[in-house]
Amino acid sequence: DLAFRKNSSALALSRFDEKVVLAFYDELRPSKGMALKPSEVTDSFGKACMDYRATSMMGDRIYADTAHDNLSKIKDPAGRTVAYEECDMSRTAQTNYFTQFLELMSEGRWEGPNDPRLISQLEGTRKKKGIDGKINVVLPTDGAAHGDVLMAVVLSAIQVPADGASDEEGSTAEIPNDESAFRWDIEDRGFG
Repeated sequence: DLAFRKNSSALALSRFDEKVVLAFYDELRPSKGMALKPSEVTDSFGKACMDYRATSMMGDRIYADTAHDNLSKIKDPAGRTVAYEECDMSRTAQTNYFTQFLELMSEGRWEGPNDPRLISQLEGTRKKKGIDGKINVVLPTDGAAHGDVLMAVVLSAIQVPADGASDEEGSTAEIPNDESAFRWDIEDRGFG
């Protein structure tokens, strides 16, 4: 979620290591009365993607043109860039993303850090039956932020192949492994 104007921008990167592991996340929050600068957000996130050998970054369609343009200017020493992939953020799509993520968690196939912000957003997420009878995911709000970290984590986690296979030669095995991060048991967590 790039959300340059009012709320935070968040990036999450996951890798496969016997299970899906949250390897990195960052949340940039604007100062009160200020907006985030698109070039600074995409520069920071693009460089983080390159550090972890991620070839693309997924986000919503809002500000997609800005993301495409700014990310194309950030190149690694070999001249590679990070692509911006626009994803469907409709309520139905979000519910599907969270269903996939909940399956990873409930089967013990996802691992994340003992991070208060992420845990708070996990615990604050609810499901609600809409007037159309469909289940919708309701993300927690904190000021102008609305579950941005969690949404980034969910999108990152569900993109990791279940067997760790990768299209990019060597990209799965060479992703940095932050051994200092605390791990936490999430098998009994869900969305209440």
